[in-house]
Amino acid sequence: MTQVKNNVSVLILTGDGVNCEVETAWAFREVGAKTTIEHINDLEVRPESIHSFDIMVLPGGFSFGDDLGSGKIFALKIKKYLGRHFEEFISQKKPILGICNGFQVLTKLGAFTHFQTGQVGLAQNRNAQFIDKWVELKVEDSPCIWTKDMKKIKLPIRHGEGRFVAQSMPSTFYKVLSYVDNPNGSHENIAAICDESGLIFGLMPHPEAALSRELHPGGKISESHWGLHIFKNAVDYMKNKDRA
Repeated sequence: MTQVKNNVSVLILTGDGVNCEVETAWAFREVGAKTTIEHINDLEVRPESIHSFDIMVLPGGFSFGDDLGSGKIFALKIKKYLGRHFEEFISQKKPILGICNGFQVLTKLGAFTHFQTGQVGLAQNRNAQFIDKWVELKVEDSPCIWTKDMKKIKLPIRHGEGRFVAQSMPSTFYKVLSYVDNPNGSHENIAAICDESGLIFGLMPHPEAALSRELHPGGKISESHWGLHIFKNAVDYMKNKDRA
């Protein structure tokens, strides 16, 4: 039996230095979801509250100044404050999105590799410079629910540590987005990956910064290439998720 869920709720985790949470919340509201922005420190005394949400998002920015490395402190706080509740959220087959710094956090948590850390990560760009530009991306065949029915997309990147690296290519994740013109030296041109379930999605480009024609350089782009479809796909998935 399939139950349609009308009110999809999204938890957007923020922290000191995170700077894309408002745009991310706006994107989800545009596709009909209810959003809550919550500082990770505030969850220390009520970590179980995350289970009242349908989708979790780790947005972009420079969490806690990236003082110990990109996303490392945020990942440590998730381990300390959420602990088993984070793993339970995953086991409940709920979508999780990590954008840029959020992607870095997910790799440090081992979210794509059965919580085995160090298997994949994001390293300094090959040119050792911060990159801020729009890129064209190919959507690969994968189980990712976030990119369902998408073929290509144009999104902005803005990162200094966005080069995807892997000790090996474990079978626990899938390539989801590939750079057409690899700007940072990423292994196999990888811009985004998902886990085996297709529910945990991490990407370096910023879909929350590409929600309408007016946000694209020159304004000349097909609606099908906007970042908004990524958010819509996740909300649609939860609306139709089998809850029997």
